[in-house]
Amino acid sequence: MFHRDKMCTFNDDMQGTGATALACVLAGLHATNSELKDQRIVFLGAGTAGVGIADQIHSAMLQTGLSHEEAYE
Repeated sequence: MFHRDKMCTFNDDMQGTGATALACVLAGLHATNSELKDQRIVFLGAGTAGVGIADQIHSAMLQTGLSHEEAYE
């Protein structure tokens, strides 16, 4: 992380996978007329892809008005 403050970067394993997974979750919620803030999501494993997906979904939950603690519940 020597250059994170000097240049814009994109980690496709974390950010790309996370954005794609979040898009799928949001599409499913739309199809079932459900809300993200009412969901419980379980992750299996803690690799970079799983962490990226969790981070993207957590950020989306914060945008629905949940606090950090509520989003982590």
